Amino acid sequence: EMNGIMILKPYHWFHFSTDEPNNTKPQTEEEITDIKWFDEHSIDIPLANTYENITLVVRAFIKAS
Repeated sequence: EMNGIMILKPYHWFHFSTDEPNNTKPQTEEEITDIKWFDEHSIDIPLANTYENITLVVRAFIKAS
C-alpha cells in the first residue's frame, strides 16, 4: 500500500544454480539478511512459513524438474 492505494508489485522468478553455494552473499541493500539453500526433499521446512503464491511457484518448478 502506498498513499492509501493498494499496489500490485510484479515479481520475476528465475531458476539458477551454483557450484559454490558457500560463496553467495545476501543483498543487504534490499534488506536480505541471509541465504539458505534447500533441496527438494527439505523444501517443506521453509515453505511452511511463506506466502501461498511462493509455495505454488516452488512446487510447480519441482514438478517440472
